[in-house]
Amino acid sequence: MHPNSHYNYLSAAQRGNFCHKIVSILDADIFSDRYTGGMFPSDMQNHSAQQKDHMESFTKAVFSKEMIETLARKQFGNSVSVQNIEELTAGWFNTVYWIRYATALPDMVIRIAPHPQQPVLSYEKNLMSRELEILHMLQAYPNIPMPKLLGYDTSRSLLEHDYMFLEKFNGVMLQDVKDNLSPQNLQEIEYEVGHMVKRMANIEGPHFGYITGGLGAGSATWREAFTQIIEALIQDGEALEVEAPLPWDELRALLAPLMYVMDEITRPGFLHWDLWAGNIFVKPINGRYVVEGFIDWERGLWGDPDMEQAVCCRNYGPAFYEGYGKKLAEQGPEAVRLSLYRLYLWLIMLIEVKVRFEDPMHLPWVRERLAEELAYLQSPRNFA
Repeated sequence: MHPNSHYNYLSAAQRGNFCHKIVSILDADIFSDRYTGGMFPSDMQNHSAQQKDHMESFTKAVFSKEMIETLARKQFGNSVSVQNIEELTAGWFNTVYWIRYATALPDMVIRIAPHPQQPVLSYEKNLMSRELEILHMLQAYPNIPMPKLLGYDTSRSLLEHDYMFLEKFNGVMLQDVKDNLSPQNLQEIEYEVGHMVKRMANIEGPHFGYITGGLGAGSATWREAFTQIIEALIQDGEALEVEAPLPWDELRALLAPLMYVMDEITRPGFLHWDLWAGNIFVKPINGRYVVEGFIDWERGLWGDPDMEQAVCCRNYGPAFYEGYGKKLAEQGPEAVRLSLYRLYLWLIMLIEVKVRFEDPMHLPWVRERLAEELAYLQSPRNFA
């Protein structure tokens, strides 16, 4: 327990939402058997529902109503009158509350970062500071849909956590409504999301790697940046004594000669990297849903836009790729890159359980994905 008296860890029942993220990765019609391993989305949905009460994220916490009100008054003045505070539990890293005011202030959310002493993976250190930098940077691009930043505090003077206040979107998560949308409306949304991912990719960065201070930051090449990023993750796995699908040095030996495929990427584009359906908000207009915006920008980086989870993991249908303006390769260097990006994601999901979840019920599924990706990368026929 951290020394901060204003919170305790959330109950296991409140942590079940993580499983919905696992489901979302499987939820696209075009997601092939190679990635689902024969487990259909409905099967994973039922499995998740049965196991969700056993999932608990150590990075999240409970804060008192009095503390949230104190933080709001510090940011917006002592005359602020809070009408209602409600926790939003869909995420699984930051703690988020919806604040409604009795005064003229608009509805907003406060996102509170994990305690600075909370163990996290290397790439997750100082995530909120990086997100603040990303939000400031993206203000110059009004066609990128993001919530307005209303205030923040990284001084830790009142609370031993970084936090930010953001505009609250009026819509709902795509994850919550997509099963009830007409096929045409879902295709329209997926096209729009793909087109917005393309817009972000057209923003050229000053370097490769994560934003200032993150892994690979300042790298002159994508090979250099990605090598640093995945090596840091492997070192996390070693330090946390994670049982890997291969001994860690054997994994390094497998990956090193494949990194040449990154040399084709010469322009650092911006990518959100976490565009699963829970981070996409949609709202109804004239009887159909449209994209309202994206949330949770903290994992954004400069690199190959194809590394975006929505792209490389095929989260969405053909309309997404039409909007994205690109058909993914099935063989050759590009296909190997996509496999390496998926491997990176599966490794994160394998390793992070040591610092996040008490009872990681999704691990068998993750290990299957890792085995498939490693088999692909070890097969010479895929390099034609």
